[in-house]
Amino acid sequence: MTESTLSMTYTELLAEVGDLLRIDRDYSSWSANDRLLVDSCIKRGLRRFYNPPLLPGQSVVHEWSFLHILATLTTVANDSDYDLPADFGGVEGGFTYDPSNPYPPIRTVGEGEVRERLACGVSTGRPQLAAIRPKSSDGTSGQIQEVIFWPIVDGIYTLSYRYSVICNQLSETKPYPLGGMQHSQTILEACLAEAEGSDDQTGFHENQFLKQLTASIATDQRQSPGIIRGRSQGNSVRVGNLVTYNGVLYDANS
Repeated sequence: MTESTLSMTYTELLAEVGDLLRIDRDYSSWSANDRLLVDSCIKRGLRRFYNPPLLPGQSVVHEWSFLHILATLTTVANDSDYDLPADFGGVEGGFTYDPSNPYPPIRTVGEGEVRERLACGVSTGRPQLAAIRPKSSDGTSGQIQEVIFWPIVDGIYTLSYRYSVICNQLSETKPYPLGGMQHSQTILEACLAEAEGSDDQTGFHENQFLKQLTASIATDQRQSPGIIRGRSQGNSVRVGNLVTYNGVLYDANS
């Protein structure tokens, strides 16, 4: 799908923040220090948008539906370890089979339990347990996570899972913030609010950001009522009539 022409892009954010900081709208003429300053404001603004503050009247911090995406994983025979996407931030609700294999969902457990079962002896079959664990990294590349299954997978299965996204900085080659056109003004005001703070200005854009954030949250809740609505202290999250506690879904009405 083609991105909306009204969506805010990285180069537009550069121009708007540069203008507010009285540098120049034409970033091609900036010094290296100017670019570092503007990029810093954009990074901080994006972090504020992707991880919004608790607003008055809210009991939980809102989590954006577009940061919880559905993905698939295809297994192969005799392999139990699979790399997860580089932007993987945590699995939600576990792994499920596609309709052609109507097996029960795969239960997510601690990594130690899966490792202990695999160590007990060779056993193959369809995946019944899954565990998420970080992979080692020497720092030359980003650390990713992997999923391990028990028993050792005996064939090809297509598994679906929903995960939370770890966001990245924008660039000329990856210019579009997550959230799209509907949240572009909120993203812009978040970045301008950070620039405003860097320049010791009055706080106009901070107030505008909070107003736009309220509107963006209302839009997100209206459009995606079945996606995770927020996070609170502790280990439970409500999803419609379901409650996730420590990775297990329960019906809140039962």
